[in-house]
Amino acid sequence: MDNKQNIESMFISYSHKNNKHAEFFDKVIRARGINTIRDVRDVGFMDSLSDFMDRIGESDHVLIVLSKDYLQSYYCLYEVLELLRDKKYLNKVHPVVIEGANIFNEDGRLEYVQYWKDQYDKLYKKVSELSLDEITSATKQLKMIRTIRINIGEFLESLSERKLYTENDVTEIINKIGSPEIDSYPELAYALKLPKGQKQEAAFEEFLINNPDNSLALTLKADEEAEKGNLLVAEKYLQKAIDVSPNMWMAHDHIGNVYYRLTRFKDSEASYKKAIEINPNNAGSFNDLALTQKELGQYSDVLDNFKKAILLDPENPAWHRSIGTFLDVEMNEPEQAIRHYKNAIALDPEDYQSMNNLGTIYSAEGRKEEARSIFIEVKERNPLHINSIANLIDLYVNENNLEEASKLTLELIRMNPKDTSVPFSYLIPASKINGFDHLSKMVIDESLKHNPDDTEYIYLLGQYFEVEINDIDMANQYYEKAMVMKPDSDMLVDYSLFINEFFEEIPYLKIGRRVAVVGYLKRALILDNKNERAAVLLSQEIQNSPGRKYIDSLKNMQRDNI
Repeated sequence: MDNKQNIESMFISYSHKNNKHAEFFDKVIRARGINTIRDVRDVGFMDSLSDFMDRIGESDHVLIVLSKDYLQSYYCLYEVLELLRDKKYLNKVHPVVIEGANIFNEDGRLEYVQYWKDQYDKLYKKVSELSLDEITSATKQLKMIRTIRINIGEFLESLSERKLYTENDVTEIINKIGSPEIDSYPELAYALKLPKGQKQEAAFEEFLINNPDNSLALTLKADEEAEKGNLLVAEKYLQKAIDVSPNMWMAHDHIGNVYYRLTRFKDSEASYKKAIEINPNNAGSFNDLALTQKELGQYSDVLDNFKKAILLDPENPAWHRSIGTFLDVEMNEPEQAIRHYKNAIALDPEDYQSMNNLGTIYSAEGRKEEARSIFIEVKERNPLHINSIANLIDLYVNENNLEEASKLTLELIRMNPKDTSVPFSYLIPASKINGFDHLSKMVIDESLKHNPDDTEYIYLLGQYFEVEINDIDMANQYYEKAMVMKPDSDMLVDYSLFINEFFEEIPYLKIGRRVAVVGYLKRALILDNKNERAAVLLSQEIQNSPGRKYIDSLKNMQRDNI
């Protein structure tokens, strides 16, 4: 069965305080060739509730922008509660939760229940003090709030049982509802509305058992597997979807994503081209094709396809970010890259990656203050943005401000404790300025606190002290610690070479250097008898040993006497 989109219109219901979000959703949806009907729900009633219901009835689907403002507006809530009472609308309504709504936990939902109880109690007290002449209009509002107060708990609970989308998922909603297959299979619609997790997976499995050739379900199942990293399983489902529905553009597009992640770039390119042949209006396919062609070195095609993505969907910041990165990293055209990064930020002021990339260009061009301002702004607005913090550390190190750089490094280690590259991003450049000081010790102590059993990291610390600090004693301490914890064959070989070179600086090895070297090389061969480096070095060590030289000299003397 073909999977071409058939949505003609989508109704967007939102609070006037969320107009920015509604504008964004409107642009994304219209870019897919779908008409939108925007309806600000809290600026006042329309002519009648039936008019509201009729307008929704004329739309294929309804997008509700759930925010704190929406959930505290009696106009918004009263009408959406009325809408959801009519079961024919259940599968048409798609709630999108924006930041700050706080409905994903019980405490957050109870706050709304308490809010509407308080609103009802306040208004009830006011109404009770009115005269009979004044009471008529007030009682209408009181009745509305009473309806909300009674139903808000059940409404929020029902939302927790549905699949809730975030503001980044609008395209996903369109992809999933834009197929006649969903309306034809209520079980599939039910599965899609469940939150991600075991319950949704079980619903998909059950549907696929009963409908093994449903191409949309196969594609969605593949997406689920790909998200978990099971790329070969995802490929299998997508290939079956394509076999069933050769003209399903989404399956070709998604298998292109799988091939890209598997670094099968030729296959990825062919899949994206097929998706575009079937559906030439999907900007994402052009963007992904450009990224694939970049990996293939087809630079002349890359720019063309990035531009096609932007022409189809000029308001999507991701396309501008992609082309900006390409121009910056691959083409060395920083000025053009800056223009696209700025476009991305203008379209999405929270595009922190574009902001960070822009700061990186400024830093490389010597525009340090502009770069610093951007990195600090990103850090303040998104404290978990690791790249901007790392770039800020580099700036401070280059300015010899090791105090600030080390503070940020400690912060970054605590944020991402298992990334053992973080401490070295400070330690190595800092060592060139101030050697190994108390700040560097603080960084190492903090990272070791989180990675006490990471043998590879401890061994790398040995290399840091050997190469960067030239402190052989400290290097040896870390090397030996790694050896005791969990040596591997290559590590033992490297350590034997270290001993050979620096044995005079390791007091207890002055006498037993050769014994130590031979011992470590033999252990390396026990762990891996195919380690050629260990075998060659051991052979050389034995050949150069005093005992071997004495035996060889006796043999030579015997040969001379003969």
